[in-house]
Amino acid sequence: MSQGWVNHGNRKIDNVNLNLLRVGFCGGLNQLNVNCIRNFITDTRDIFALNVAPLVIKIGGSVCEEIEDLASESHVQLMGRYDEPSEFYRECDLIINPMVRSTGLKIKTVEAINLGMPMLSTSHASEGLPERGSSLLFENGVEIAKE
Repeated sequence: MSQGWVNHGNRKIDNVNLNLLRVGFCGGLNQLNVNCIRNFITDTRDIFALNVAPLVIKIGGSVCEEIEDLASESHVQLMGRYDEPSEFYRECDLIINPMVRSTGLKIKTVEAINLGMPMLSTSHASEGLPERGSSLLFENGVEIAKE
């Protein structure tokens, strides 16, 4: 497998496995995050089984405490808690936010934008934020996975 680095916009991604797309989701321990990522993994299992590019979905944050059963999925890697969100995002090539229900400001979307991460998001997860060039908006997690 090829290793190297990629210069993505204003940030350098170190130790990139050029043969594996690292997709990230980071969330705190609340039921909305648990349901969201659990539904995303379940609803997209068949799509990712047939994907053309090898990928791993890295899940970070305290949400991992409630979804330990998802670690048995071959394309899922539970990363646990991080002191700083930027530590988690450095290990990802792309961020997803498949939230279809939530409250308040969409912190995970704002963090990813702030760090210059490319993002695939539901329309709901970007509600109230201006559109930007490197984000694509979808109605649900299945649409994200198909992209």
